[in-house]
Amino acid sequence: MAVVGRTLEEFRQAGREPAAVISEFAAWVRKVSENGKPVFIGFNAAFDWSFVNWYFDTFQTENPFGVSALDIKSFYMGMAGCAWEQTRSSQLPSNYRSEKTHTHNALSDAIEQADIFEKMARGVGIIK
Repeated sequence: MAVVGRTLEEFRQAGREPAAVISEFAAWVRKVSENGKPVFIGFNAAFDWSFVNWYFDTFQTENPFGVSALDIKSFYMGMAGCAWEQTRSSQLPSNYRSEKTHTHNALSDAIEQADIFEKMARGVGIIK
């Protein structure tokens, strides 16, 4: 809470019921992925996926991502042939870094991570 500058009381007043939110999230993921299988991608996907999956499991909503995720740090490690220590965002070459500011806001951080992964995927020809 200190990272985002809000108190627990603020979250209690402004927040929504987790069951409704996670259900809406699942519906949105299915909608935007159309007939394709959605893939959870994150910069340290194991960490982020575990939280998302906990909400799906706890509020009995099927996880549209299944039981796996694609980790951007691991992807870069394989792509660049580098050591794990070189996968930190501060260690990435400038052509893979995002111009977006890391804010610890879930949405803006997700957009930043998508930007990083898109650059890497373009770099290896997965997307044009």
